[in-house]
Amino acid sequence: MIRFQRCAMPKMGKQAQAITWAKVFAEFVTEHYDVSVQIFAESTGKIHWVIDYPDYAAYGKVRTRIVTDRDYWGTIGRSADLFIEGSMDDTVLQLVD
Repeated sequence: MIRFQRCAMPKMGKQAQAITWAKVFAEFVTEHYDVSVQIFAESTGKIHWVIDYPDYAAYGKVRTRIVTDRDYWGTIGRSADLFIEGSMDDTVLQLVD
């Protein structure tokens, strides 16, 4: 199993708006890429999006589609004023059996 995790810290006073956007973004990704997106929040306010894939091939297939998806990047662009610049971080994890 491969787990993709993205996290970002909302700007001060933007936590509620960031969570609302995070849900909209998760719905968009779920509908367009046929994956299940979970959203988590740390006690610090940082928001995490988590997607599990069966293997690297499935992960790569989605990543390849995202690169050229204007709707995806447009959706991302609508979050620019919600998160602290430079706080977004992506992590790809592989389950150790």
